[in-house]
Amino acid sequence: MVDQKTLDLVTVRKAASIIKRIKSDYTGYVDLAMELEKVAARLESGYKVDTGEAEKTILDEILLIEPGARNQAPVWIPDLWACLQSEMPKEIFDAAMLKMFDVGKIILNRHNNPGHVTPIERNQFVCDKHGTCYVVVALRKEIS
Repeated sequence: MVDQKTLDLVTVRKAASIIKRIKSDYTGYVDLAMELEKVAARLESGYKVDTGEAEKTILDEILLIEPGARNQAPVWIPDLWACLQSEMPKEIFDAAMLKMFDVGKIILNRHNNPGHVTPIERNQFVCDKHGTCYVVVALRKEIS
């Protein structure tokens, strides 16, 4: 079975190839093809994004939502995302949260049964590439 990332990559590469073959003096097509190639490169690299600024924004927002977060009080991730969705794309939010979790800045608690939530509900959580959905975040004592 082909995963979504592979499907996206194939689609983007095919679109870029078609656009490049269009015989036109219109430079917009060339620009579009170049942008699609950049998207394809990001897809190939595993959606690697610079999350530095997003991480700071998220940590600041956690402390605004829950002042007790300095003492590891939990924050419901859907509430956090609701506050930040106008600040950054969901993909950046998820990548930043997972990166901070991987390096030990935050603690993420997983959903007990993510198979019983709708896709709309699941989109409010942070989900990793293995399908694990996280619903609560807490700051580690060392960084709070």
